[in-house]
Formats: sequence, C-alpha cells, structure tokens
Amino acid sequence: MAEPLALDKAVTLHQLRIFKAVADHLSFSAAAQDLSLSQPSVSYQIVLGCVQFLRTRRWK
Repeated sequence: MAEPLALDKAVTLHQLRIFKAVADHLSFSAAAQDLSLSQPSVSYQIVLGCVQFLRTRRWK
C-alpha cells in the first residue's frame, strides 16, 4: 500500500503555475513579469519545487 503524500513536502499549485509560466515564456524574467513577481522569487520557487518533487519520489 502506498504511503500518504506529505502535504508539507508536496509541490504546490502556485509552484506549478510558476513552472508553467517559465516554460511558456522560456524566460524566468518574462514569467516573473507576467506573474507580477520578482525574478529571484520565481527562481527560488522553481528550485524549491524541484527539491520537493525529488524528495517525494519513490525510486524503485
């Protein structure tokens, strides 16, 4: 049986929206401007989301 997902370590919807904006614009700066965020905050959320995703994966 699978373990329940730890919500404090899960990637958030906000982080997914930021990730999509970066992918759509192919630019952290353009995504930040579109989302009304600073470029460093976009970069931080992408890194934080990747770390959270990797920590919740179960490699077999």
